[in-house]
Amino acid sequence: MIDRGNKNPIFRNSIVANVLAAIDLGDDLETVNDSLDLDEGANDFQNYPEVVSYIGTGDSTFVEGVLSASPFQNYRLEFFADTIGTDVRVDAMAFVGFLDISTDLAGDAEYLFKYKGVPEGVAITATDDFGNTSEFGLALGVIFGPNLTTGIEGDSLATVNDDKETRVTVANQGTDLVESVSLTIEWTDNLSLKSLVNDETDLPVDCPGNPAVCTVGNMEPTDLLRLRATFTGDTEGSFELAATADGVANAVPVSSNRSLLFGSVLVGVDDFASGTRAQLGLPYPNPFASSTSFTYNVNGQVGAELDVYDILGRRVHRVQLNATLGEHAYRWDGADDFGRPVGAGLYFVRLSDVDGQVSRTVVRAQ
Repeated sequence: MIDRGNKNPIFRNSIVANVLAAIDLGDDLETVNDSLDLDEGANDFQNYPEVVSYIGTGDSTFVEGVLSASPFQNYRLEFFADTIGTDVRVDAMAFVGFLDISTDLAGDAEYLFKYKGVPEGVAITATDDFGNTSEFGLALGVIFGPNLTTGIEGDSLATVNDDKETRVTVANQGTDLVESVSLTIEWTDNLSLKSLVNDETDLPVDCPGNPAVCTVGNMEPTDLLRLRATFTGDTEGSFELAATADGVANAVPVSSNRSLLFGSVLVGVDDFASGTRAQLGLPYPNPFASSTSFTYNVNGQVGAELDVYDILGRRVHRVQLNATLGEHAYRWDGADDFGRPVGAGLYFVRLSDVDGQVSRTVVRAQ
């Protein structure tokens, strides 16, 4: 148990014969994961990895899932086999390996881990760069029979007239052959599909229309197909991507889960009448705790403004910018127009004048 304090790493430990949780942050048996991992407590109440699927085939085990934690952070995942099939929040018999992952803007990082052996359970921890180790995430039981799954990985933000790259996967994570598999990809009207290629071979995949129905063929156990889809943002607004898969196993139709990716298409940079473009650099640091800075160039346009909006679209801060030619810098101290600190979360920063605008995103950490 870690009752208080931070930077308490737990690496490669075999933890067995426990009555209560093998790792307990805050003496509450289980600390529930929270969005963006902003809660405070023992080891910063580090979020534990979630398990999406756990299958054993032959002499190997495949564990797939996602860690939802702080944005743009590095984490080490450690995997432990439980050979006696107990609740692996209680026991972690043997260390079997690790993965290093990094989270995206939304704080998410997907993982896929393979190791030798087919235990009855697996336990997983996540440790950040500061040495804060989570409680155990768990998976129990091997999935027998067919098990088609899909997934979509990509940013939740896109820009009008710019390309957005996503990855769509379909996998057979069961123990039976699935025949005549097809993958269906759908998207909202404010996106256009520019290209679709096999992520492993870089060869184009012909799936015309919306929805796009891709013929995959037969999938043996543990088979995985990953496609790289490039979309173009057409109009501003919310977007949605969806993926499903269908096939036949043992003469019976089978269907996958329905994977979804939600996000927004933002207005990007418009050309100025002079042929130049407004420029807004990436915020640094991002995420930030007390302040973050931007470089900008509005090419001498008078009336340029920098606005900051929260996730609900409410403007919290506005400033008039230096309009002289050349690159300038602006530091935002994380306060609204009344000098009050804004809360932790995602914010949209927009530079605009009469001829154009450009947007960035920044995360305020707690």
